[in-house]
Amino acid sequence: MTVDKKTDEVVPHQIDADRPTDDFFNFDEEVTEVATGEQFLAVKPWLGAIKEPEDHPAVNKSEPDSGYSLEYVYGYRCEDSRQNVYYNPEGKVVYMTACLGVILDQETNTQQFFGGGKVENKSKQVANDLHHHTNDIMSMNVNTNGSREWAVTGQVGKWPAVFVWNTQTGEKKFRTKLAKDARAVAACAISGDAKFIATADRSDDHNVTIFNAESGEALYGDKGGPDVIFDLAFNKQEGACELYSAGHKHFAHWSVKNQKRKKGLFGDNPRCSFACVTTDDHGVAYAGGSNALIYVWGGNSIKRTLGFHGQGFVGAITW
Repeated sequence: MTVDKKTDEVVPHQIDADRPTDDFFNFDEEVTEVATGEQFLAVKPWLGAIKEPEDHPAVNKSEPDSGYSLEYVYGYRCEDSRQNVYYNPEGKVVYMTACLGVILDQETNTQQFFGGGKVENKSKQVANDLHHHTNDIMSMNVNTNGSREWAVTGQVGKWPAVFVWNTQTGEKKFRTKLAKDARAVAACAISGDAKFIATADRSDDHNVTIFNAESGEALYGDKGGPDVIFDLAFNKQEGACELYSAGHKHFAHWSVKNQKRKKGLFGDNPRCSFACVTTDDHGVAYAGGSNALIYVWGGNSIKRTLGFHGQGFVGAITW
């Protein structure tokens, strides 16, 4: 069978047995080869299944009177992210899945959301992300050393958006976007007072940027290095705007005041990768190693290592 592209007319096609096989693909540009049976329907299924009625109402592209809203969302993203589930001040569970922030009330088994509202009928690569995420959330953090009232989340895609939102109501507080070649927000962090946020992207340079979450100003940023960053943690000391980053064969200390990034110095300790990092209220950092050890850092130098697990890697940590 062949189909005329201009008229959609389906006509039998007679193949000349004497014609060479390599000529089977040299059809006129106005005619497309179409297989029979299931293959035929796979090419243009409506030709065999749908026929326009002779009389029907005019096409109406206006919105319907009824609307919709999210009631309950199943699922939880954890396979390729770290430090991704928290408690809010009321003891409700806060986490992410798809392009939503979810606030789960365990007692009533009900949910509130950041995002999930009306969206444009556009590709997620170009959809308006002014008020909510338009692509999968890749990382999340909550100001656990503060009120636990604020979460920061970052998504995947071109010009990935980063939001700060309320962990009790889902209300947006702040939004910024990373560069076009960032690819995704691999890790993010928020300070205890929610004044600062930090992001690490998935570009070739794995850039780390620290923002003022009130003005949107980028206070400091630099290349993180060739290896992916899994987790970020702000210094919990009051008034300190310092950051620790941990990742694949990576550890670094970042200072907004000094505008410097210092790579981790291992000394005589075994080098390894880190899946997670946290800090205490004295500014000491604790990073979970791939060799089952917890590395204790002061600035970019190791103070000591702690071995509690024996084997495996430390996948999540908090203080």
